[in-house]
Amino acid sequence: MRQLLFATMPLSAPVRLCVSRSVIAAQVTTIDDWRQGVPNALTCGRVLAIPLLAAAFCFRGRSSTAARAPAAIFAACAATDWLDGYLARRWGAASPLGAFLDPVADKLLVCTCLVLLSGALGAVVSLPTAIIVCREVAVSALREWMGARGQGAVVAVGWQGKVKTATQMTALTLLLLARSGTDQVIRQVGLLLLYVAAILTCTSAMGYAVAAWPALTERVDAGGTKSEAQLVQATATSGGYNDRKAKEERRFGF
Repeated sequence: MRQLLFATMPLSAPVRLCVSRSVIAAQVTTIDDWRQGVPNALTCGRVLAIPLLAAAFCFRGRSSTAARAPAAIFAACAATDWLDGYLARRWGAASPLGAFLDPVADKLLVCTCLVLLSGALGAVVSLPTAIIVCREVAVSALREWMGARGQGAVVAVGWQGKVKTATQMTALTLLLLARSGTDQVIRQVGLLLLYVAAILTCTSAMGYAVAAWPALTERVDAGGTKSEAQLVQATATSGGYNDRKAKEERRFGF
């Protein structure tokens, strides 16, 4: 009875204000949680779309709509590549999962598309495909190695890598859009852009190699430890010199 009477009693202004604030806070929390998940959901959707792209490419029919379905799927995936990063920066929704999965999703998507086009168009696409795939493997290994040393910022994605990615995505979209035996102009433009992307792939990889060269060629003394100057050079970019120095001192009992 008391609960019924209390429920029917009019709330005072302070009580109503507290209730309103609680409701607003709960709504804000829900919106923030939703925003945190959107970029990662877009990235996961890009990965899940890869089998759909392959199936649409392999089983495309003679109709205009079916023939252009792979290009539409790839273009949508390329758009989400930009959108997930934009939303993560705008909403402060960056996460370790997104940082790992986003480049992996891009490479899986691009390599799948290159393999499909190489099988359909032959050597004219196979050559840039080999260059691009080899570069991606080498640069990924270099970034992993530099990251393990605390120097991942040295080989972070630069403007050349971004231009290469944009050119690559445009080229692959045009090549998927061109149907067999028709749309020769679109195909020629796509091939031209693909070779431009292959050149940019090589130049950007050279930039990463030059940036990482001091770490790749640093020498170690006979005892297997780095000198003081080498420790400064190896860890200054990541701000971890003091920690490394303390570990070396503890190792030798200084």
